[in-house]
Amino acid sequence: MKLWVVGHAYVAELAHGKLQALAALPDIDLTLLVPTAWRTALGLVPLSAPPAPPYRIVPSEWPDRRPRLSRRHARAAPGPAGHRPG
Repeated sequence: MKLWVVGHAYVAELAHGKLQALAALPDIDLTLLVPTAWRTALGLVPLSAPPAPPYRIVPSEWPDRRPRLSRRHARAAPGPAGHRPG
């Protein structure tokens, strides 16, 4: 059976345990579609795959669709409880 897994959580090597278990099952042909990096609140997390995984990894550039505010708009945006930074 061909199985494709798509997800941003798999940029971290730690999350690949489930995939390794799935790939070890008989008659499973596993392919992972994962972004080359994922932006979190702590910054950009690059793809970190395990060495020689028993499945194919297809890295993909995914667009960052979060709206970005210009510096001018970021200064004008109200903060907590309507406070505007000066």
